[in-house]
Amino acid sequence: MTESPLAVRPATPEDVAALVHRAHRESIQITVVSGGHGPWSHDASDGMRIELTDLADISIDGTAVQIGGGATWGAV
Repeated sequence: MTESPLAVRPATPEDVAALVHRAHRESIQITVVSGGHGPWSHDASDGMRIELTDLADISIDGTAVQIGGGATWGAV
């Protein structure tokens, strides 16, 4: 997981859970972005920005598909 003062890029779902728990404990507001193209995705607020870019895995098992929160539409 990489971290800067305003943004974090978790490497695993467990990292995401730990960040959400930390934000809750410390009363930090969070913004979660995947592709970074929404109107709030570049917010420079004092809260924590969780970037899901590194969670972009796509797996297919028969008719079941799992898509990571950081996957872009082009990859899907």
